[in-house]
Amino acid sequence: MKQITMSEAQYVLSTNLILLPFVRKIIPRYMAIFGYSFKQPKAHIQP
Repeated sequence: MKQITMSEAQYVLSTNLILLPFVRKIIPRYMAIFGYSFKQPKAHIQP
């Protein structure tokens, strides 16, 4: 198995800390977009 050095671990942690908030902001937007796109046709069909 490959040994992970402290610098690699710190790099992964730093990138995760930077990416996590970014991903948490983007995913709900995409879910909302797809959610609206799926809800709109159903809403038009319903009386």
